[in-house]
Amino acid sequence: PAQQGGTLARPAMSPTSAGAATALSGMTPAPGGGMQVGSSPPPGLLPGDVITSIAGTALTSQASAASAFAAAQSRGTVQVQITRDGKPVTLTIPTR
Repeated sequence: PAQQGGTLARPAMSPTSAGAATALSGMTPAPGGGMQVGSSPPPGLLPGDVITSIAGTALTSQASAASAFAAAQSRGTVQVQITRDGKPVTLTIPTR
């Protein structure tokens, strides 16, 4: 972040990225693998969805989810593989 007036300037977070950050912080490990989405999912995801991978990176922990999402943020959208109602689904969701 750039310095402005002696304080660190933080980039503004869009509602989409803010929602995604909230969802990432609210995820929990899912039985059988992946991370279960919490009650504040980003656009395209529903509470209870299990994210199995982001941009081809398998999710094994909250740290791996955050790392995969951070790596994908510069692209504007990311392919997310989820399990919804027991069925595999691939979504493209906005990252910013």
